[in-house]
Amino acid sequence: MKKSILLTTAFAILISASVGCSESETPPQPIDTEDTAPPTETAANPLAAADFIPDDISFNGETFTVIQGNGWGYTAEGWSGSPMDEVAPIMEDVAVGDIINEAVVERNRLTEEKLNIKIKSVEAPSGCFGFNTDIQNSVMAGDNAYDAVCGTVSTIYNCAVSGLLTNLADIKTLDLSHSWWDQKTRRMFNFGTDREILYFANGDINYLDNYASQMLFVNKTLLASLDMEAPYDLVREHKWTFDAMTEMYKNSYIDLNADNTPSMEDRYGFISNIGVMTRLLLASDMEFFVKQNDGTYTINESERYMTALEKIFDELTTSPDVYLTQGGEYAEIFRAGRSIFSDDYLWALRSIAKELEDDYGVVPFPLYDETQTHYLAPVNDMYASAYGVIVTTDYERAGYILDVMGAFSADTVTDAVIETTCKIKDVRDEDTVDMLEIIFDGAMYPLDTITRWGGSQSFFLNLMSTKKNNFASSITKMQKSVAKDAASDLEALANPN
Repeated sequence: MKKSILLTTAFAILISASVGCSESETPPQPIDTEDTAPPTETAANPLAAADFIPDDISFNGETFTVIQGNGWGYTAEGWSGSPMDEVAPIMEDVAVGDIINEAVVERNRLTEEKLNIKIKSVEAPSGCFGFNTDIQNSVMAGDNAYDAVCGTVSTIYNCAVSGLLTNLADIKTLDLSHSWWDQKTRRMFNFGTDREILYFANGDINYLDNYASQMLFVNKTLLASLDMEAPYDLVREHKWTFDAMTEMYKNSYIDLNADNTPSMEDRYGFISNIGVMTRLLLASDMEFFVKQNDGTYTINESERYMTALEKIFDELTTSPDVYLTQGGEYAEIFRAGRSIFSDDYLWALRSIAKELEDDYGVVPFPLYDETQTHYLAPVNDMYASAYGVIVTTDYERAGYILDVMGAFSADTVTDAVIETTCKIKDVRDEDTVDMLEIIFDGAMYPLDTITRWGGSQSFFLNLMSTKKNNFASSITKMQKSVAKDAASDLEALANPN
């Protein structure tokens, strides 16, 4: 992955554009041109990134069709003037200056030239929740309408369990060890024990995984009024922990409307919705489901997990400085400048930049404690996307095409996403670049929310809604249903036919 390099490069470009050249103390020396040939300019080969593909590979202008959807139908408002089509936007429909869609078009042009192929995207007829039906109808009819799928991680997982996708590890022409594929995704969703079983992959080839990365937004103006600074140095020093965060916003609540009741009109230290319990635990490197040595899964009942569960639960449900809502309405509080911290997705940056008058920044979710080795950024599985290959397609051809698309994406799509992000008002600074680098590097896709074995999602939502500390007994009761659901899915993934 080249995200780290691109972040640094994007910031360097922004800085270099505003810095003038200083005069040299030593006068420039004359150049001896005698017997010196003029420098030879070598034109860069735009197809060089795909040199790993044999030169004789050509698909005679055939069409490679990808059925796709982007989560809950979001469009790129603020980021571009066109819908978010990660696969194959039509150039004529791309707005002028829409650098992300322009980059996708360029990626496809290079791929089509390299492989003599035509890439086409088809919006899922039944929407993002109907991938299973659309693909299943095509597979049963044998019409070969689709070659691959680009959709949310959750929907692709469901397609895999339904036997509609092929194991990517079996496609010899697809080398997932290449740098443009996300190796964390590969490790997280390998459902095999003695062999690799992997049904979806992502990386530079798509960008909604970046936009779906969850992080904390910080109101730096509000912190300054309290004689504090944004915790950038704490993050760099590996001291940005859950305790450090709660201490920073402690005693920040103010009943602004004087109604003696916490409400949307008051000021807080931390705001979110009731789903934040799961996100904080995942960022603490504690997943609800734990893979055993034999490949089965069970609920995490370790002492560390149960202690963290209780500690985070108590803070979220009893602290007057914390305000949680059922849905996304909490974001209004931060955009009005009435909260120090708020968690949200990366794509919320644009609306925050438009509405918030205060200075702000971003930081990763905190470590649970300093023994945790690295920061983690949960990626919402209903927004983030990945690719899968449909069982009825030509595997060999699909492997070549996806690998080449990934290779060309690194210097086109990913570069455009970083450039767009770093140009947003109020985040054009070195601290933000550092924080985004850490957040992207720590991206994780929680199996807890993708599979929902045993009703895991309802468990956490009910826990926060009722504010009843009965999770120990509830977990014990859920173990059997989790084991049963996991075993059923693993059997389907191991034997798709």
